[in-house]
Amino acid sequence: MTQRSNRWLALSVAAAALASCGDNSQTDAEVSSDGDTERVCAAPLASVTDTTIAPSDPLEITAVNLVNGCYDQGEGITAEPLHDQSVTWQQDGKRVELAVVDAQGTDGTVKVTVEVPTGAQAGAATITVGGSNAVEVTVAP
Repeated sequence: MTQRSNRWLALSVAAAALASCGDNSQTDAEVSSDGDTERVCAAPLASVTDTTIAPSDPLEITAVNLVNGCYDQGEGITAEPLHDQSVTWQQDGKRVELAVVDAQGTDGTVKVTVEVPTGAQAGAATITVGGSNAVEVTVAP
């Protein structure tokens, strides 16, 4: 193979690998190689009511799937909600713990209202709940 062919092959393999990685919003089912659909673990997923905020604003955060394991393959075990999950603000490399929460129910749900840090700077920041995705917010000037 030529160097150009090798690069094309490497790019194609990388693109195929990335295409197989889905986002966490569609985690209810997955199609296996034999065409059967089977359940897969849903990743912790957080969201906020408003993505444009100001310092000291109240902000409602919801998170789901904060459970102690993945019991969706017919094990007959019920997932337990996680406790002591940190709600964390991160901006410019600095982390601030906004709250510590306990998930509720077998789906591991959290609903909490926190205050945007008074020292938040205009620009981008992220919020996480336990091991959830990082929710991007913008602090208005």
